[in-house]
Amino acid sequence: MLAIPKKSAFEFRGLTGVIDDVKERYVVMDFDEGGLKMFEPHQLQDAYVEGEFKILQAKSVNVVKNIIDKETSNKYNFIQTTVNFMHDSGIPMSERIATQAIAHAVSKHGLLEGTKPSASAAKRWYKKWADNGRSVSYILKKSKERRRSQFTRECEALADEIIAEHYLKLHGCSVANTYKLFLDAFKEYQPEWERANRKDNAQTGDTISKIKPMSRSSFYAYVDKYDAYEVDKARFGVKAARKKHRTVNSKIVTNRPLERVEIDAVYPNICLEVKNVDGTITFVRPIIYVAIDVHTRLVVGYVVDYSEGKPGETANAVAQLIKQICNPFKFGKHTGIPFPLGGKPECIVSDSGSAFNAMTVQMMLQTNAILHDVTPKASPWKKPFVERFFSTLKMQCMHTLPGYVAPRIRGVELDNTLEELAQLSKDEFETKLETYILSIYHHNPHRGLDDWSPIDAWEAIKDNCPPPILCDFSNLNKFHGARAERVISPVTGFSLNGVKYNCQELQKLGHTLARRNKNRPGARKIELMFNTSDISEVTVINPLDNDEIICVPSISQGVIQGTTLEEFKATKRAAKGGDKKTQVMPATEGLKTAKNKTNRSTTQAIPIDAAQSGIEDTFNNAIGKHADNHNHKKVTKGTPPMAAPRSTNTKFRASARR
Repeated sequence: MLAIPKKSAFEFRGLTGVIDDVKERYVVMDFDEGGLKMFEPHQLQDAYVEGEFKILQAKSVNVVKNIIDKETSNKYNFIQTTVNFMHDSGIPMSERIATQAIAHAVSKHGLLEGTKPSASAAKRWYKKWADNGRSVSYILKKSKERRRSQFTRECEALADEIIAEHYLKLHGCSVANTYKLFLDAFKEYQPEWERANRKDNAQTGDTISKIKPMSRSSFYAYVDKYDAYEVDKARFGVKAARKKHRTVNSKIVTNRPLERVEIDAVYPNICLEVKNVDGTITFVRPIIYVAIDVHTRLVVGYVVDYSEGKPGETANAVAQLIKQICNPFKFGKHTGIPFPLGGKPECIVSDSGSAFNAMTVQMMLQTNAILHDVTPKASPWKKPFVERFFSTLKMQCMHTLPGYVAPRIRGVELDNTLEELAQLSKDEFETKLETYILSIYHHNPHRGLDDWSPIDAWEAIKDNCPPPILCDFSNLNKFHGARAERVISPVTGFSLNGVKYNCQELQKLGHTLARRNKNRPGARKIELMFNTSDISEVTVINPLDNDEIICVPSISQGVIQGTTLEEFKATKRAAKGGDKKTQVMPATEGLKTAKNKTNRSTTQAIPIDAAQSGIEDTFNNAIGKHADNHNHKKVTKGTPPMAAPRSTNTKFRASARR
């Protein structure tokens, strides 16, 4: 049964009060709001178990050092004997019992510091002893008296004002300069304060004293009393303050590969040369997306994206990276070296960037039952393994590349721009990056693995790990990072970035939407997903059934599987500047006739041999810049057409009209 002391403070279901009386069959509780109420002991017992009832005690004192000196030990024993005698009597607050307790303690330990304590002192000891867990240490503790400030309230208020205005702000003054500003302001207000002081002292008769400002050391100490986090937040920003004052409360521990995969992007300071079809040179900057398995530290996928202007993360690249992670049988695009680990991860950890949290990315993860853990904003320590890999990548790989510039140092100017330093092409950059990951990083000792290399750590446990979980790539490849809205035109389909798309299933969807929406404006509007790295096909989301997606192939001239939007635009620009009569048309040998081309509407634009061999060909795709680009193989009989001549498109449109 719960022991309920009399006259103790309590909290019951949000209300406070004092225990008035305790009997065997009932407890009388005096509520601060509500007066006396009576409860049965079992009711309070149940409330205590549920956390609705608790006895309130004053804060107890922590003993941080042993009582070793004789004087303190004698005082401790004297008080302990006194309060124990009073408690055993049953009426501890009685004057007679308190006097007897003092006499008993004197007979046992002698006088306390040469005197005999009074009965009222004994009762004060007992009250502190009972209210603080029956601890004599609380009685022995010396109360800290707050030292009276040697400065007037006006002086402290002025110091607070100057500190807030000049010190607690971004790029604020130093403490030394802030103190100078404080002295200038003090001299301005000092005459006014002294007149008020003389007026007050004249009424009270006190001696008039001159008001003095804080000394330099006192001002520095006053500034140091400010909360350190709030100071850093005001002077350096929220991100810097959170990073500096962060606290590690737990350690990331994994039990198996692919339990936790961290992904992120890095922007190396390097420019690459791109030779266009017309002979001009364009400079692009790479963005490297990396996925690393926490348990083995193996890189399970990477994507390199490019941008002519300021680099920016894209959902399309993140979607490509997820496809690579889920591919357990992948090889390097440039080296042909296999990746040791891959498959469906249990959890993917990323930051809160818009590219990593785009709707398409969320749809991919939810479709394949992959947990997505998003770290708080500006908290890179929440995914430390991929961040540490980026530091290693810069030190061991990027510094060896011609044209790479280390992170800029404030005040240091470069003799040349990144464009002027550019020496590598895209393929050369990707080859060096891939060689480093597969041939160097995977084989280097890792301090987090007890100086084992990631490949050795994987070899030691791979025989005891279950086979990797395979994703349905027929569905996974339909997801792309970029999204857009278009209106389905009767017969001709729709156009996206200058590329035309159409199929029978798309036309059927357009007619159904027009009929259901009564041909209202926007009746045929649909939402689609596309990949700028492969414009041969887009994915249309059926607005009538969001669970259904339709793959629509391109019908534009010269667009085959693996054609990028950049390549298509370059070819289009070159065609406009040349003689159309002398242009070479793409080869069409072995392609199906236009009549059979409509069968592509319900199938993936991949070779028949890949569809027959199942997952083998799909998983042997090269990775790197484009994870879902198939190598264009020689087309055999029965292969769905990858591109069609102009006359074939004409027949297709004629047949569609029929």
